[in-house]
Amino acid sequence: MIITDRFVMLNFPKTGSSFVRTVLKRVHRYDTPYNRIRRLFHLANDPFMIELILPVIDRQFPEGLRGQHGTYEQIPDEHRHKTIVSVVRNPFDRYVSTYLFGWWKTHLQAPEEQLREAFPHFPDLSFKEYYDMLQTFGRKNRLRGISPPISLGFQTIQFIQFYFKEPDSVLQSIDDNYITQRMYLNDIADVVFLHQENLNAELYEFLQGLGYPEGDIRFIVAAERVNVTPREPAHTKLDDFYTPQLAQDVLRNDRLLFELFPGYKWDV
Repeated sequence: MIITDRFVMLNFPKTGSSFVRTVLKRVHRYDTPYNRIRRLFHLANDPFMIELILPVIDRQFPEGLRGQHGTYEQIPDEHRHKTIVSVVRNPFDRYVSTYLFGWWKTHLQAPEEQLREAFPHFPDLSFKEYYDMLQTFGRKNRLRGISPPISLGFQTIQFIQFYFKEPDSVLQSIDDNYITQRMYLNDIADVVFLHQENLNAELYEFLQGLGYPEGDIRFIVAAERVNVTPREPAHTKLDDFYTPQLAQDVLRNDRLLFELFPGYKWDV
């Protein structure tokens, strides 16, 4: 989580958050010798920016994790009044990106013996097996004993945990009517969502709208992406990973996300 004097940035994993962090650190001169010395003496960065590394509260295994991906619930009270911004990504593409990135191979969703019992060749999983692992072990890890009344996709659970005011209450009661009647609009925090596929331009426009000097942010438009998941030339299209049935499963299980961001729906 990044906090400035004007806004709070929530870093949703695999949406371009590393790029945003890198850009904001440059804009706020976070790693200059002057500001490193200031932080050494527990003084605020100039211009003001702090990066919070927080306990991971939205999964139960393994215990004791800390990281940059803080949730809305973890925003300090004194900064809740500020504009909150984050980045959203096409759920279909994000599943593929997390699969190819491979973080799940070493940062497990359950004890390894349980994963190998279900997938004897773990971590050598196909994309379909990876998705099934998220829908079983990943869901259980994130729900922490909660049993939603309807089937929810892994990304939907994660999204609710990141951006809803009372995520556990929503996960305990969410049903089809909650989605179709758009009741979720009462529960989601007021977040400005930038889009990963147009992130350079939208981040520049967001900072420009907050009054950042043009000379400090002009570079963002042409800045290179950071921590990009490599893909083989033969695996650049969603059709390379999704069968029509699997795509339908994602549309059904993550339907809340497609209601919020209908431009990402895939006409399978």
